[in-house]
Amino acid sequence: GVDRAPSTLLKKLTREYGRALARDKGVRTVTLIGGAVGQVAGRSNAVARRAFVLKAYENMMAGGELDIAGFTDDDRRLQKSVRGLQKRLDRAHARAGRTGEVLGNVARTIRSSIVRGTLTIDSSWDSPAPLALQEGGRVGNNAELPARPFLFWEESDVEYLAILLKQRALLAWRS
Repeated sequence: GVDRAPSTLLKKLTREYGRALARDKGVRTVTLIGGAVGQVAGRSNAVARRAFVLKAYENMMAGGELDIAGFTDDDRRLQKSVRGLQKRLDRAHARAGRTGEVLGNVARTIRSSIVRGTLTIDSSWDSPAPLALQEGGRVGNNAELPARPFLFWEESDVEYLAILLKQRALLAWRS
């Protein structure tokens, strides 16, 4: 859950660094922040920037402070990446706290109505996604999504509803 949020973000930053390495080819020497000289792949500083952000995050997790005072105007992109680390960690904590919400926002769209004694349950989302979840079908990139029904009644639900209706009727009769 929430305890895994820091390691989840670390994996994400490591993956971003790995992707930057994979995109770049060739090697050249560049001057990194603080005057340090390093070798970076390709024609961009993406690898160096991702490595710096990764090290800054590891430093932050070890109890260090995010030091962005030494950045110059040329380092705006790097400064923005480092400054946003705390916000990214906060979002990771929020996502980790929401685990268990299997349907995410779809669950919040479920609505029910009773008309002339008939109970109807459906999803009010205007997207075809709830229907694809309910019945299965083709989704993005023509992928086949198996049915994962979320609008259904179990026997225990019917029994609980019957109890509620009886209690409600008794309350109305007593009033």
